[in-house]
Amino acid sequence: MIQTQLAGAYTGSGRFQAAIDLLNHALKCFRETGPPNLQTNAEHRLATAFLRLGQPARAQACITPLPTACDPGRQVFRTMIECRIADALGQPVLAKLEEARRLHGSRLSAMDRRALLLSLAAHLPAEAARELAQLVLHDAEAAGDAPAALHARVRLAEARRLLGEFRAAADEARAAWSMGPAAPVLDLDRPGADWLIYQAAVAGGDDETAVGALRSGADWIANALPHVPEAYKPSFRERNAACRGILVEAANRGWTR
Repeated sequence: MIQTQLAGAYTGSGRFQAAIDLLNHALKCFRETGPPNLQTNAEHRLATAFLRLGQPARAQACITPLPTACDPGRQVFRTMIECRIADALGQPVLAKLEEARRLHGSRLSAMDRRALLLSLAAHLPAEAARELAQLVLHDAEAAGDAPAALHARVRLAEARRLLGEFRAAADEARAAWSMGPAAPVLDLDRPGADWLIYQAAVAGGDDETAVGALRSGADWIANALPHVPEAYKPSFRERNAACRGILVEAANRGWTR
């Protein structure tokens, strides 16, 4: 259990090789001796690491059928992982996420429910995404859940940008950025948050926030690259959409490392 938690922290900080090594070892143990729920947790964390490396097929290969007595939180997280894999492969996922909300939403912990709703907001039409992100933001702030509030705010910034509400989008981006470049984000990696902040800030003409977020994302990627297995470096740069966007924009600004 400690290994999987540590591996999650490694993935969040970009130490991908260490995370993969820990999770492979943990999975070997759990598959031989159990318990099944810890095996499921480790599979989800390993799949997440591979998704962030731009490797959806390897992420798919990590997961095995859920145990019979799996709790709603793990069932929903499996659905979210499967949807991220499908989305990376260009397949539709909205109906599956809406079904998970209908079947399990009322049975989830507050944190798991917020994660599901934010995942759903990423795939809804912009107006519906704005409303849902606003709802999650208010709920998270009332509960003192800063990581969920940060994710909700960047989703809100993105929805407002897509709706053409550029000044409001920049305001949300600025508020998200003010929480700090190292602030944890619920169920979203740091480059993903920085990329959404950057796009909203640019749309609203806030170059200071845009440059800060872009620099944060570019630095995170540069620091992570030595910890990315050599075979996955091209996909990390090119098939992780946030990393690709950040690197292109950094190059356009003439930044080099």
